[in-house]
Amino acid sequence: MDLQRFFRNLRLLVHFSTQPPPGDPPSQVGQSLLDLHGLGLRSPSSFMPPKSSPPIETFISLVERDICCFHRDLHQGNFHFYSNMSPAEKLALEQLSADKTLMVKAADKGGAIVIMDRTDYLEEAYKQLNDPDVYKVTSHNPLNSIAQKIRTLLEFHEQEGTIDNRLRTFLVKTDPITPIFYLLPKIHKQLFKPPGRPIVALTDSILSPPAIVLEKILTPLVKATSSFILDTNNFLELIMSLGTIPSSSFLVTWDVSSLYTSITHEKGILAVDRLLSEAGTHIKLRRFCTDLLNLVLRENYFMFEDTFYIQQQGTAMGSHVAPPYDIAYMSSFEKDFVYIHPLFQAHSRIWRRYIDDIFCIWDGPIDSLILFDKHLNNVWPELKFSLRYNLDRISFLDTLVCKRMVVGYLLTYSRNPPIETVSCTTTAATLPPLKMPSPNHNFNG
Repeated sequence: MDLQRFFRNLRLLVHFSTQPPPGDPPSQVGQSLLDLHGLGLRSPSSFMPPKSSPPIETFISLVERDICCFHRDLHQGNFHFYSNMSPAEKLALEQLSADKTLMVKAADKGGAIVIMDRTDYLEEAYKQLNDPDVYKVTSHNPLNSIAQKIRTLLEFHEQEGTIDNRLRTFLVKTDPITPIFYLLPKIHKQLFKPPGRPIVALTDSILSPPAIVLEKILTPLVKATSSFILDTNNFLELIMSLGTIPSSSFLVTWDVSSLYTSITHEKGILAVDRLLSEAGTHIKLRRFCTDLLNLVLRENYFMFEDTFYIQQQGTAMGSHVAPPYDIAYMSSFEKDFVYIHPLFQAHSRIWRRYIDDIFCIWDGPIDSLILFDKHLNNVWPELKFSLRYNLDRISFLDTLVCKRMVVGYLLTYSRNPPIETVSCTTTAATLPPLKMPSPNHNFNG
C-alpha cells in the first residue's frame, strides 16, 4: 500500500506539472460568502493520474521488480538478520508489552516515555471525567443525531448563500471514527501518580471537518490580537526589542489553570462572535461560525473504557479549533478586565500571551502586583491564574529570561533547553564571569 501511494504521488506530480487539478471550479464571486477554495481546503480526491511519463513508469517498474526480488529472497531464506537487542532485552520488552497492569504514554512535556501503573492512570482519568461541570455520561452513541444536526445546519446556510455546495460536502464526514479520550502524564509537575492532560483524539471524527473550517476562519483573526505570541522565536524577537529594563521591574508570568476545560460555552461563543464582529465579518458568516462552533462545542462526545461521554464545558485538546477558540476567549477577557484596569495601565510595561501562558514586565511595587493578581482571580470563578514573579530571571515557555549587562552587547544563545536571553539592565561589574556556550551550542552574538 505504501508503494502504491508513492507511485500515485509520483504520477500526480508529473500530471499536475502541466495541468490544473481536477474537480469542480471554485464558486463564482458573490455566489456564496464562504467556499472551500477560499479557505485553502480541498475534498479528498480519488483521482488516478494517467501513466503519461515514460521515465517515471520505467522507474516504477524497476522498483516493483526489486521489491518482488526482495520478497522472493526473503521467503527463500537468503537474508540473514541480526538483532540490535540482546535476548534478555527482547524478553524484557515482550514482557513489558504483555503486562496489562501498566500504561505506556508519552509525557505531556519533554518527549519522555512514561510507564505507569494502570490503576493510577484510571484513577486520574475518572477523577477528571467525574467532574459534573465538565463531563457527563451518555447512555448511547450520539453519532447519528450529531450527523443529522450537521446536515440540517449546512442545508440552512447553503440556502442562505453563506456556503457553497463543495464546502457543504467537505463538512460532512463519511465513515467517521469514534473519538477516544486519553491522558498525557504531567511528570514535570509530579513524578509519582502524575496529573494528566486530557486529550480527545478527534482526527477523522464527525466533528473534525467543522473544527478545521473554524480554525481556518479564526486563526488569522486571533493572530491580530494585541497580546498574541506565535512561538518561541516570536517571543525572543519581542524580548530583544525591549531595550533597557529598570532593575526594580519584576519579570512576571501567569498560567491559566486548565483553560481548555474551564471556558463556559456561552462566554466562549460570545468571545468568538465579538472577534468576528470587530473584524467586520458579514453578519451571515458570523452566524454560520457561531452556529457551527455551538455544535462543535455542545456535541463533543468521546469514548473511554466502553463508556460514552459528552463534554459540557470547555473544548477538547485535540480539536483543531481549540487553540484559536481559547485565544479569542482570553483576548475578550483581556479587553474587559485587564487593559482597562488602573493598576495595569499604571505598572504594566508589556503583556503578551501564548494561549494560556502570560508574560509581563511589571514596573511597580510588589503590593500592586499582588492586588492585580487578586483582581484576575476574582473576575470569573472558572478562571484561575497562577502567579510567578522574580526581579532577576524567570522561565517562560521553553526560555529563561534574565536581566544582565554583558559588556554593552545584547546576547542570545540556545542551550536546548533552555534558551537564555540576556538583556542590558545592570552593570558588568556586578556580574560573575560569563561562561560562553560550548562549541556544540548554537551561538549568535
